Formats: sequence, C-alpha cells, structure tokens
Amino acid sequence: MIYGRNTRGQFYREQETSDFNKVSVKNAIRIFILLFAIMVVFTAFAHNVHAYDPKFVAFPLSPDTDTKIKLQWESVPGAVKYKIYRNDGGEAGFVLIDEIDTQYTLDPLSYTDQGLEPETFYMYRLEAYDEDMDNLLTSDKIASARTTPLIRPYGLKAVFDVNSRYVTLTWNSSALATGSYITMVEKGTPNEWYTTEISSTRVLMPGSNSVTFTVRTVTAGYGESGISDPVTVVPVELPVLSAEYVNEGTVRVSWNKPKDIDKYVLERSKWDGTSWGPWEVISTTLSGTYMTHPVESGGQYRYRLKAREDKGYTGYSNIRHYVNSLAAPTDLTAQITAQNQIDLSWTNPPGNTGFIQVWRKAGGSSTSGDYTLVATLSNTDDTFSDRFSIEPGVTYHYRVNAADDDGHYSSYATVSITAKVPAAPGALRASVASGSGVTLSWSDNSDNETSFIIERYDDSQKKFATIGTVGANTTTFTDSTAVQGSTYIYRVFAYNGMGRSTSPSNEVTISAWDTAAPASLTAMPVSPTRIDLTWSYTGSENYNTIIERKKGVDGTWTPIFTTAAGVLKYSDTGLEPNTRYFYRVRKSLGTGVSGEPFPDEAGVGAYTFLPTPAISARPSSDNSIYITWSGVSDADVVIERKMASGNFSPIMTVGPTVRGWYDNTGLVPGAFYTYRIMAKNPVNRSLYSSELTVHNYYIEPPTQLSISIKKNSEIELNWRDNSTDEAGFEIWRNTYGSGEYVLYATVDKNVTTFTDVNVEKGVQYSYKVRAFTQGGHTYSEFSGVASSGIGIINPPADLRYEYISEFQVQLSWTDTSNNEHGFIVEQKIGDDGGWVQIAWVSANNTKYIVSNLNKYTKYYFRVRAYNYAGNVDSVSEEILVSTAF
Repeated sequence: MIYGRNTRGQFYREQETSDFNKVSVKNAIRIFILLFAIMVVFTAFAHNVHAYDPKFVAFPLSPDTDTKIKLQWESVPGAVKYKIYRNDGGEAGFVLIDEIDTQYTLDPLSYTDQGLEPETFYMYRLEAYDEDMDNLLTSDKIASARTTPLIRPYGLKAVFDVNSRYVTLTWNSSALATGSYITMVEKGTPNEWYTTEISSTRVLMPGSNSVTFTVRTVTAGYGESGISDPVTVVPVELPVLSAEYVNEGTVRVSWNKPKDIDKYVLERSKWDGTSWGPWEVISTTLSGTYMTHPVESGGQYRYRLKAREDKGYTGYSNIRHYVNSLAAPTDLTAQITAQNQIDLSWTNPPGNTGFIQVWRKAGGSSTSGDYTLVATLSNTDDTFSDRFSIEPGVTYHYRVNAADDDGHYSSYATVSITAKVPAAPGALRASVASGSGVTLSWSDNSDNETSFIIERYDDSQKKFATIGTVGANTTTFTDSTAVQGSTYIYRVFAYNGMGRSTSPSNEVTISAWDTAAPASLTAMPVSPTRIDLTWSYTGSENYNTIIERKKGVDGTWTPIFTTAAGVLKYSDTGLEPNTRYFYRVRKSLGTGVSGEPFPDEAGVGAYTFLPTPAISARPSSDNSIYITWSGVSDADVVIERKMASGNFSPIMTVGPTVRGWYDNTGLVPGAFYTYRIMAKNPVNRSLYSSELTVHNYYIEPPTQLSISIKKNSEIELNWRDNSTDEAGFEIWRNTYGSGEYVLYATVDKNVTTFTDVNVEKGVQYSYKVRAFTQGGHTYSEFSGVASSGIGIINPPADLRYEYISEFQVQLSWTDTSNNEHGFIVEQKIGDDGGWVQIAWVSANNTKYIVSNLNKYTKYYFRVRAYNYAGNVDSVSEEILVSTAF
C-alpha cells in the first residue's frame, strides 16, 4: 500500500495488485496447515477415545475337553459385532470362524469352538466393530488353549427292567467315537464285545448274580479311550402283589418278596364310576411283607408295585384287581312301633357289593359289651323290623354295618332307643282363620314318638275324643270341622309302640271364630340389631297382641312376644345385622290361643341395618390424613368430612374391597378435621360411625419395639422414641384368642420402657405402641408388634401311625416347639378307658414304636410336649389305632 499527497495537499493511497495476491496465497497456506493439524489431533483423540483392552480367554470345555474349546471376553463399549479367528498352526494362519451380532445373539460374549482334534494347540483372535465397521481394538486380542487327549466315557448308568430282565446301559462318549467295547464281569469272569453304539445298549441278564459293566470307545484315527467308571447291577426278582380290604376303611397290601421291596414304590388307582383314575404313589418306603393304609368308604381300588428308577430299576408288578372298600350305612334311625317291635331304617351308600348286618345289644353302654347279630340282609335293604319281647325301661343299642363273604366289615352306624312312652308335647297353641278352621301347633319334646294324637273335648259325651293323628316330628294340625260360633278345647298326646305319653300337652280353649284382627303393621329398622314395630286395630277396643317373626323368606313363624292390652308398639332387639326379618301380629284370645294374623303368610319385612363401622384415622407426613375402618364387608363406604364450624359433606365413596383411603383434598396443615363413615349396599345401609376428629399434624411413630421376660415372670417392653413433641405413649395389648387389641396402659413423654406385671403363665401376649400429642387428638402410627408369654410350649402336630406288625405300630408326629425337654406318649384302651403314660421320648425325637398290642382292640394315643423349666406342657390331638386284623 502506497500513501502520498496530491497537488492540492490531500492524502491519497495506491494499492498494488501484485503485492495483494502474494499476501492472499500466504494466508491460504497458513489456514490449510492449521486445519490439517486440527484434523490430525481430532483423529488421534477419537482413536484414543475408542481404544479398549478387554480380557479374552480360551479353555477346553468340560466334559468334552478333547473336541471343544470355550472362548469368553469382556464387553467392548460400542461394539455391535465380534469376529472370531482361529489358527490351528497350518499355513493359512488365522481363519475367520464366526461373526457374532450382539443384537441377535443371546450371549454375545462367549463362543464354543467344536469339532476340534484331541491334543492340539489352537490360537484365537478377537476383533470388535462399531456400527461403521471400525475396529475398536487398538491391538490384537489373542487367546490360546490345547485340547486334551481323547476323553474316556463318562456318566455310565444302568437300569434293570424287572419285567424283561434286560439292562439298559447309557453313557456319554467323545464326539469322535465310532464304536464301543462293553465289558461285563460276572463272578470274576470278564466278557467283552464290540458295538457300533456310542451312547447306549441293552444286555439280557437272566441270572441272579450281580454284574459290573465298564465301557471304552474307539475312534477313526485317534485310537481308543480310557475305561469308564464301573457300574454294578444287582438283579431283583419281581414280587407278586395281593391286596384285601381289612375292616373299617383299611386295606392291607402284601407282597411275597420282602428282600428287595425297598427297590419299589406302591401305587394305587381309584375307579371313578366310568374308568380307572391315574396311578398315584401312596408309599415310597416299603419294608417287611405288607402295609396298611386308609381308604374312602365305598371306594374301589387297584394296586401295583413300580420299580424305582432312582435306584436303577424299572418295570411293574402284577396289578391287583380290585379291592372294594365297604362303606358304612348312614342316617340310622329307630322307632318303637309296637310293644314287641322296633323299626330301623338307614341309607345304603353306593359301592357296597356284600351284605348288611344288623346287631343289637340290650342295656349298658353302646360302646362296650357284646352285640348279637339279629339279621343279615342284602345290600339293597334299608329297613328292618326287629320283633322281640321288649322290656320296658331298657335301652336298646343297634349297630348296622356292611360285610362281605371273606369276613371283612365296614365301620358301623349306631342308634339307641329306650323302651318307654314318649314325653308329652308342650306349648300347645291354637289360632283361627275365618272359614278355614282351627290350627293347632305344639313343641315336640320327645325323640322316640311314632305319631301324635289330637283330641277335642266332646261336650255331648263329656269327654275328649280323638279327631286326628300326625306322624313323628310333625307339630301342626288343622281342625277343619270347627263351626263358627262354637267354643273348643284341644289337647295332644305323643305316641309310640309302648303307648301314649303319660300326660297330654296343655289344653287350649278357642272360639271359632273371632273376626277382630289388626288392621295395619309397620316395621322400621333402628340399628343393626333392632327393628321397631307399630300396629293398629279397627275401632277403639284394647287387645292383647301376639307378635310373630320369621328370619328370611323361607323361615318359620315363631311367636316372640305377647303385649299387654292396648299396647300398639314393640322394639325387637338382639337381631343379626344386615338380616331381613318378617313380622305379623294377631289378636290374643287367651293363653295359647290367637285370632287371624295380619298380614297373612307373607308378613311385613325389614332389614336390620348393616353393622355400624368403626373408623380410625391418622395424619401422614405428606399433608394427608389416612382414614381406615373395620366392621364392613360386601358394602361400599361413604366418607364424610367437616371442619369445626362446618357441616358434614361426602368427599369419597370407595368399593367393598377397600379398607383405607388417603384424604389429600385441600387440607390445611395444623387444622382439625372431623370424619364419619357409613356402609352402604344396593338394598341397605348402616348407621353412621362415631365421629372422629383428627389434628392434621404428623408425629413420628416409635420403632424398634422389643420384648424380654424378667426373672419375676414379668414382661418388659422397650422402644425407640422418634418424636420430639409427644405427650406420651399408649401401650396396646392383645391376649391370644381374645381377638382385638385393647388400650392397656399409657406412659409419659420420653419414656421408652414399660413392664407388664399382669400376665398369666401359658398365655401368649402381643403388644404395639403409639405416640400421642397433648389433648389426645393426634396419634402416630403404631410400632411393630412384639409377642411373648410366660411358660408357653407348642403341642406336637400331625400325629399319625403306621402298622409294623400285628402287635406293633410306629407313632410319628411333627415337632412344632423349640423349647421342649421331651415328649410323653400316652395311651387309652377302648372308648371308656383312661389315659396312662407309656413312654418318655427325648427332645427333637418325633417317632416311637408301641409294642405288645392285643388283637381286635381299639387303642387311642396322644403325645404331650413338656418343659421342666417352665413347668408347662401341651398335648396333641388324639388318634385311634385299631388292631382288628
């Protein structure tokens, strides 16, 4: 650039074109060099960002270490594909053997190389690529491994078929195997043969000697393998199975080969009426020559033995067709129908194929003494008339059972009846319905009547005369011969074959018929347990009123109260919640006598209210109030709220399965809110719960509640105080079996311990604690629950038995306690026997064998756990063991 001054003294500049071009070229070169340097640095930086050095290993894969090598590596960030190369030492060097796409491979970080040669060294190279197929590894990742010599067969197993007596051998061989040599050694003598099988073969074993097998394999070009581990087969003989119904729901299954019976399990199949059901295992621990087990009455069963594959055997015994379980008759009843006749009736269950036996015993206990067989009937008979000289005052006991020709029998149905006249009926009442006659009703006070005799006083003959009879257990009769304007006197006798009851019922007198009847009736529910009734009569006369009630549409009308004259209302209390009751009223015409009911059979119905729910609530830490309730089932819950000076309004209705709800609808921190709830369903509702005022202020609950027993048999509680402004703590206690927790005690603020001195030995107590604020309007949540007791021990459970022989049974039970010093086994002989101790068993033992039992005897057993230190014990349920075989 040239600067100067012109002739007028003004400055000027002159640009030279050649200099400008030179400068432009130089600047362009500088810019290019700078950009190239930036690109080089960026490329190097990017390359260093992707650089990663993952771990890469190779090893022979067990058990096929002669032909397989497993490769594993760590994940490379950004890799979408891995390539595996192998070098077996040949001229080709590394050869690509697989590509692994990480998107479509379950495990993209491992690879198994198969079909390799034994005792060969292999090298592998790993490459990792991103989406642009750039290799992400800065250096070669190499791993190497050597395959082992040819492996010997492994996993040799043998299964002996008890039916065909063939042994099936199975094993695993090298992938290079082309055949196998099987060696069998019997009584020290080996026998070897070749087979083209490389994994299984079958060998016939007709003898009874044990045999040991081994296997070695051969290959094409790699020689023979080593010898496998041996396996020994012990042939067993096939047992012959038999089964028979014993007595009282018990089947005895026997077999003739006890030596190897532990190699079998016992299976059973049940007939369902159209086909045999599936086989089910009923015992896996067989011993001796037989076992017994219970069956359902009337069931039909078949049995078989199945060889245990877990012990190296397969196959089945013969199938025992079939065992019929005799079922006891049911619903046995007895009636004395004549002075020398007792009629029996019963129900025969399906499935019995034998016959029915009827036994009788006079006097004494029904459970002891000898019964006499009085009849043998077909399995279709369900009645029997026992005709004999009945002795008045004697109680006759009957047993009816099913039996078969082999001497087996079912359990029996029992009934007892005393040879005496029935007790007199009571509470005779009479009512009239215009034009329909007089209806009588009474209470049945006997259990041995065959009928009732209804008598009416005949004024012309000046004595009572029979006007009708009804059968046993019937308690109503309508005299349709009554005439309007007449007065009648009635009484009722009970009757059986021994004669009439010694006295009749009370007598009732009634005029046929008084037309005065109530004109209206209303029923209004008041609470879950109360319904109020009001009624009226036409005219101004005052009457006594009989109130009748029935529960539900299908209930029975029952008089519940008779009012004084002129009373027109009544409160029915003590009812069940959410239950529909029906009412009707009628004019009382004297003791046990009444007029027409109003309304008729339908009555006036009303539901008692649903149970009144109980409400509780507590503030939460998130400016909400959690409301819970109890006492509600199958009903919605309507929640209402108000503030101190407001009115209640509904804020939420929740469904029947909900038991709590968080109110977070516009609450003000620190404010007081009052809640109430009501249960409601489509046809009924409850009363409102009590009102509950909650201070919307959260207080931290106590935690870490613990419990300990003090030396003087007191229970001490300890907890952690997590709040800073509580007024105190409430201790709530639950006594086992009593249901709800109750507020038991309170302590002052900052106190974190409480001792309960009012405890009883052998009782379980549970505790929980919560904090409260001044005024008692705000409570924290409860702590966790802690439970303990003084001198508590759990009883044995699941007491059961198993026959060992005709004179022995083994008792077994489940130990449910952890503080027993031992168990006491107790025995009772017969239904009327007394309990005696027969054995003491040490702690943690759960079995005991009872010996020296007598045949055809009932034994009862129970087991008692005891603790000397706490001087406590607890007893199991009792079981019955019958030795009737």
